[in-house]
Amino acid sequence: MNVKDPLHWSKPSQNANFMCVECNTTGYKRNFDAAKNTFESHWNSLGVGCQACHGPASNHLEWTAKKGDLIHAGFAVDLKDNNATVEIETCARCHSRRAPLGDGFTVGKRLMDDYLPSTLTREL
Repeated sequence: MNVKDPLHWSKPSQNANFMCVECNTTGYKRNFDAAKNTFESHWNSLGVGCQACHGPASNHLEWTAKKGDLIHAGFAVDLKDNNATVEIETCARCHSRRAPLGDGFTVGKRLMDDYLPSTLTREL
């Protein structure tokens, strides 16, 4: 890869806070301070837990205590929703080439509320 390529390891966008941690933790917030050019990143847990894609589990835990019949009851995002857009946009948060518009994403919001996806081109 050419050193001028934006994906070269030496470029500013190729650090863990910008590229890796958001999709490999649950509840990630980048907390970038532009004035100091530093990160104060925080996350709820390492790895991709249920809440990373489905949202907060508080309602799910209430459902679990009642021993309901549905496996994912109570989560903010149901990936078995009949609307395929929900699944596609949830997965695309990590499985697409995109630029963040803010400090992480909000479960249940539309993809383009939090990211600017790259369109397919010959180079991509």
